[in-house]
Amino acid sequence: GGGKNFPHPALRQREGPLGGGGTSPHLHRRARVIGLARGLLPAFALLALVASGKAAAAGSSSLPTHPKVANDKEAQRSKPRAFAPHRHGMAPRSTLMLQQQLKDLSKRPPDYFSAGLADEANLYEWDVCLTGPPETLYEGGIFNCKLIFPETYPDRPPKMKFVTPIWHPNVYPNGDVCISILHEPGEDQTNPQESAAMRWNPIHTVETIVISVISMLSDPTDESPANLDAAKEFREDFPAFKKKVARCVARSLDG
Repeated sequence: GGGKNFPHPALRQREGPLGGGGTSPHLHRRARVIGLARGLLPAFALLALVASGKAAAAGSSSLPTHPKVANDKEAQRSKPRAFAPHRHGMAPRSTLMLQQQLKDLSKRPPDYFSAGLADEANLYEWDVCLTGPPETLYEGGIFNCKLIFPETYPDRPPKMKFVTPIWHPNVYPNGDVCISILHEPGEDQTNPQESAAMRWNPIHTVETIVISVISMLSDPTDESPANLDAAKEFREDFPAFKKKVARCVARSLDG
């Protein structure tokens, strides 16, 4: 703090063998070293106590279990789990974050999409069902998607794939979504028009990712397209593009 630093009692002058109030330089230096060591002992003891407490906490932590995974301890022990392994007794950060997001989405279901685990024992694979945004070509459509997270989430982005066929410049023919926020973080010299700020950021969640994909449906772009044929048709023959999208929307409703 900003207060004065009072010397340790052992550092104060004391009477020495030379008489009077003086001390020998040698004894004075020795007294300073001894006093300083004694003064630091409580600090070292406190640090050791904190460290031991942290180690105990780390050793005793366990992976929280979603209620749907197991109803009791016996079921939890007998049921195989696909969660990432613990490291030093700690659940991976990705596991904790995805569990919290699942809980939040269950409490407050968002508009225009639903999301949940494809397998109750695997937090890294999600099923997403989104509706085409109003006042767009995709309005009224119901599109099923997969969202696959790596164990390195949130440092690395997930992959998103449309299971329901869709005609869109920014979705590959196999359904893989191509948007900036799902691209690996950092600069890409092969794509200079896409800055690092436009790419993956660890702040993204299931909700922000799906909202970005819904926004992509509202605003297709033919720059660096994933589906070259869809991008060309979007740019050169919009009426034909519109008809193909309408067919995709109608088929999505057939289940």
